[in-house]
Amino acid sequence: MKKLLIIIFCSSAFTLTACNEKPKEVTPQKTTADSIPNPIVPTVLTNLSHNNIADIRSDFQSVQRLMNNMATESSAIEKKFESAAATGNADAIAEVKTALADFTTRINQSLDDLPIQSNEVYIVRYKLKQLNKLHADLIIVEMEPTPDPTKLAELTAESEKQQQQIQEYMMQLQQLINAPQPQ
Repeated sequence: MKKLLIIIFCSSAFTLTACNEKPKEVTPQKTTADSIPNPIVPTVLTNLSHNNIADIRSDFQSVQRLMNNMATESSAIEKKFESAAATGNADAIAEVKTALADFTTRINQSLDDLPIQSNEVYIVRYKLKQLNKLHADLIIVEMEPTPDPTKLAELTAESEKQQQQIQEYMMQLQQLINAPQPQ
């Protein structure tokens, strides 16, 4: 149980900081916002910019800053979880579940509060919120006295799939942001 949750916390941190990596060599004529696949989201707002590098860069940095700021709190919850898991104390486990639910609500609200201007980062925000909720659900199932292995497997597979999608999309956006722009 402890290993899986540590993996979840680490993979979340990796996903959220993947945009810090320097992209590999970029060919400017191939990298445009139009060439980045649009993950499925319920609605794409028409009042947001599309293919506006300045908006994408600004929004991307805002999301990245928020995620970096929340990483400290995530680490604190991880430590509480490790302690509760080690003791098996029902009250400590309930406290971690509550802290996790509060954290997920706060981080998703903070994501909602970001003044996003670009459609591309709107998609990132939407997918991050989904992933945060999924991770919280996965941790709660894992903390049950007898976790359902089928549900754990389903949630883990979905989490990995979403993390991969977000990471790929964020790397594409990072390449777009760092690509030399035509004058």
